Amino acid sequence: MRRGGRLDAEVWDEFADEPESLTRLARAIRGEAGLQDAFPLPPVELEEEVSEGRLLFRRHRDRERSPALVKKKKRRVLSDKGRLACEVCDFEFGRAYGKHGEGFIECHHLVPLAGSGVSVTRLRDLALVCSNCHRMLHRGRPPPSLDELRARFE
Repeated sequence: MRRGGRLDAEVWDEFADEPESLTRLARAIRGEAGLQDAFPLPPVELEEEVSEGRLLFRRHRDRERSPALVKKKKRRVLSDKGRLACEVCDFEFGRAYGKHGEGFIECHHLVPLAGSGVSVTRLRDLALVCSNCHRMLHRGRPPPSLDELRARFE
């Protein structure tokens, strides 16, 4: 490769020996780019507008998580308690949304993976929480513990 920038070189290095993988990825990107469905509402006089919806491609790192451990945690809690409820606010997706919400709940790492790096995670290191509480558990420096967030409901 004689032309291009640093990111072009990274793509080249990753796919130079795997043209089939590059072809599959390019098709997937083109497929997503073509799914630009838009259903704009009619304008309202003096309403503020901004342009959004451009397709952006980002490359980032993500910490590995174990979906199998999350499933095991949910099964254990369901077996022990008979329901999947937020450990902070007691919200149950199944009760609120019916069949659509059954079995849904988010899983929070009590020891953040971002700070721990590669480590061993056990069921007791995970908490089942609703989406709102999960966001609040990741907000702030330092973020609140389960008990601290739970105390705000009392």
